[in-house]
Amino acid sequence: MNKLADEKSPYLKHAANQKINWLPWSEEAFELARREDKPVFLSTGAVWCHWCHVMAQESFEDDETARTMNELFINIKLDRDERPDIDRRYQQAVSAMGGGSGWPLSVFLTPDKEPFYGGTYFPPQQTQGRPAFKNVLTSVSEYYKTKKEDAQAYGARVWEALRTEAPAAGAVSESSIAEAELSMLSLFDQENGGFGASPKFPMPGALEFLIRRSTSGNDMAAGRAARKTLDAMARGGFYDQLGGGFHRYSTDAAWIIPHFEKMADDNAGLLKNYLDGYAVFGDERYREIAEGIIAYVMQTLSDPGGGFYASQDADVTPDDEGGYFTWTAEEFKNALTEEEYEALSAHLIGSAGAMHHDPSKKVLRLSMTHEEIAQKIGKSVDELGRIILRGKDKLLAERQKRQAPFIDRTLYTSLNGMMIAAFFHAFCVLGEDNARKFGVKSLDRIMTDRRLAGRLLHTEEVPALLDDYIHLIDALIAGYE
Repeated sequence: MNKLADEKSPYLKHAANQKINWLPWSEEAFELARREDKPVFLSTGAVWCHWCHVMAQESFEDDETARTMNELFINIKLDRDERPDIDRRYQQAVSAMGGGSGWPLSVFLTPDKEPFYGGTYFPPQQTQGRPAFKNVLTSVSEYYKTKKEDAQAYGARVWEALRTEAPAAGAVSESSIAEAELSMLSLFDQENGGFGASPKFPMPGALEFLIRRSTSGNDMAAGRAARKTLDAMARGGFYDQLGGGFHRYSTDAAWIIPHFEKMADDNAGLLKNYLDGYAVFGDERYREIAEGIIAYVMQTLSDPGGGFYASQDADVTPDDEGGYFTWTAEEFKNALTEEEYEALSAHLIGSAGAMHHDPSKKVLRLSMTHEEIAQKIGKSVDELGRIILRGKDKLLAERQKRQAPFIDRTLYTSLNGMMIAAFFHAFCVLGEDNARKFGVKSLDRIMTDRRLAGRLLHTEEVPALLDDYIHLIDALIAGYE
């Protein structure tokens, strides 16, 4: 029997109607596994996760797959946002096994919680080197039945390999900081900005570090890397050119096509980055992006009573990836006057940006500068700016008629601490008094709602984790200052 209907997590509730006998993470679930002498299948994911919804549609909502899972395993569903501590532990384990990392995480455990096999997304049929999920289920079950002691021994070795001693306490030297910078810059993408190849994540901590390094002495390399990355992210489809705010990551090296979920933690970190970029480099574009993030968060991820929501999904349906945010040529043209279309098509639509699953749909990204477009169509830059602003308002209004992706309205202490501190930073840098007021309101609410009998909570009924303490303390210090 599926036991998820009474859970608080939106992600778990989404699986409550599946025919799998899902249980939440609990000692009772592992006791049942011991009693029935079955391995445990643990699936961890999040409500914003595109591939989690794909695997649910392909496999977890398939009757035959559900029967196989119920017969062979005790099945546990975990929300990684609600229990990041458990998810992190098994992410490390599966990565150590060579199964990759990410979501959905699919890991098989002994009844003593030891992982002995795992991976991420498994398709319904074998494809691109990934085995079919049903074959994985039957093979793992047979292995556990015939070689249970080997599975237990392997799981114990995985845990032992992941145990690390805490580093000795001590001061951080200037040489170690300089070495960290050199290591970071060695991964810097000189052509596209950012670090490494695709998929490319924004890494707000690395950007904060480089911006700070650029202010200490004459560190030109750190400043160039930071500016190149800030510029490239803001130009691409990775940034929502109409509604503000950043998506989770770019599927390509040039920040053109994103995975479309929007996360509170990413946008909090990037808000600080663009505020710092504006403060240090004086670039008005960075101020505009920071204001765009604030506008998006206030519009979509803020609770009227104070506090910030966790995320917005990537999709309305798993088979139309990014459908809310992308445009066909006809949709784009029909929303605008001829004059607006001439300007906006040059501004936001280029040769790149077509979606892989439906090339007729494109991601909006900055293709030409105002100066280039003004010269092309014979307008002044000021007049062009007014046309573009008017056209973007029309496109946004048209987009808002579509069914919007789901918003996870859970108030996590850690994510709220990050966003509150970023909002206070916006007040310090930009004088945004509305950001200050809402930051104070949110801090008051979190301090009221997330403390219970002298204990801090991560979210309702879940005790606080280290991240919650760190980010709430940061928000309190920022609020006090």
